Amino acid sequence: MVLPPAERLSRMSAARKAKLLSRSTSRYAGVMPTVKRIMNDVRRNGDPALLKYTRKFDGAKLTPGRIKVTKATIGKAYRVVQRDNEKLIPAIKTTLECVQAFHQSELDQLRGGLKGWERSVRSKRWADTERLTVGQLRVPIDRIGVYVPGGNAILLTSALMAVTPAKVAGVPNVVLASPPSRGGDIDPRIIVAADLAGADLIVRAGGAQAIAALAYGTKSVPKVDKIVGPGNTYVAAAKTLAASTGTCAIDLPAGPSEILIIADDSADPGYIARDMLSQSEHDPEACAVLVTTSKPIADAVRNAIALALRCSAAGASKATIAERSMCRYGAFVLVRSLEEAVVFANEFAPEHVEIMTKRPRVLLKEIRN
Repeated sequence: MVLPPAERLSRMSAARKAKLLSRSTSRYAGVMPTVKRIMNDVRRNGDPALLKYTRKFDGAKLTPGRIKVTKATIGKAYRVVQRDNEKLIPAIKTTLECVQAFHQSELDQLRGGLKGWERSVRSKRWADTERLTVGQLRVPIDRIGVYVPGGNAILLTSALMAVTPAKVAGVPNVVLASPPSRGGDIDPRIIVAADLAGADLIVRAGGAQAIAALAYGTKSVPKVDKIVGPGNTYVAAAKTLAASTGTCAIDLPAGPSEILIIADDSADPGYIARDMLSQSEHDPEACAVLVTTSKPIADAVRNAIALALRCSAAGASKATIAERSMCRYGAFVLVRSLEEAVVFANEFAPEHVEIMTKRPRVLLKEIRN
């Protein structure tokens, strides 16, 4: 598979631009019948149905007693991660501190804005004695379900970024679900990240069946009030179904992940490449786009991504998720000015936007979408 070349926006055909802006055209319609059957089966039959689909889709033959991850397994995961990469746990802790600080600031801002949450409202048309008291309270949700994908992409940061805000907000119960491998276990890196972030329960379950277990509850998996976290089309469809039927809340009906990065010649190509790969590894239909005024930067980023993909694909029998994503939906777009980059970014309206320029805050004021 070959990465797309750097291309100038001013010379881009209308058809090519329309395809780039549309990203993946996948929808839930094709998978929804299957998702409904799985959801209904788990709702009616609980753990036996969950185990049946875990065996069918993940190739893992689990017993009811192995749905929950035990403290002994968590301890073993720490030892395995420490043995395989002694730098990883300190790196996870550093990342966790950053995420905690971000969400603590977010919480402080919310609390600051709610100091006088209860307010009296009066109208000139009311008698002096008539008042209406209005206000809003924000309280932690009782139980959150977090989904963390497994398989080819070990997204341990998804555990950090989904569990952490819940714990900072004061959510007392966080249940994390992640698919087991054929050997029957969740990747130890995900287990360690989830435990460090504060997950109260980790369960071996993936796909639509995991979402069903979290939404309806089973003997082993408690019913949650809200489900968050990324996943493939089946997971997204299952979350959407759970929300549309009033079963439980979800974060949002997310599509494939996407990122657009605006950069000039001051940017670090290595940072750009890593951030584009961090989204493209989520899903074969994820989208990663660089918009830059500098052709040397575009070429350097493209080369860095190509090298990373060659290394990750070494010995693999098929293209990696990131490679399939970058080749189908990746782009390296050259623009004449940063103003042109901002116009395109607003038209694209990406899920994630990053600005890597000499004066990023100047451009930030112009970003609307």
